[in-house]
Amino acid sequence: MVGKEAEYYQSVLKYRKSLNEKQGVPDDVYEKRLEACLGCDALINGTCTHCGCFVEMRASLRKMKCPSPQGNKWEISKIKNI
Repeated sequence: MVGKEAEYYQSVLKYRKSLNEKQGVPDDVYEKRLEACLGCDALINGTCTHCGCFVEMRASLRKMKCPSPQGNKWEISKIKNI
């Protein structure tokens, strides 16, 4: 990665590291959430068109849910008691 893409990636990493255990999700849950987003038609250029959030940021937060009108695509969070 170079340029703006590398800067954005570094900002996501910094943001995730800034979250404490009560705020953020474990890495495995984060990856599963992003995987669900990648398979969603509402994802455009890293942004969820249902809510306007950058999915990398939204998926990091424990309190967040998938905003899809068809239902939460992040059901993995129930397994992890998040």
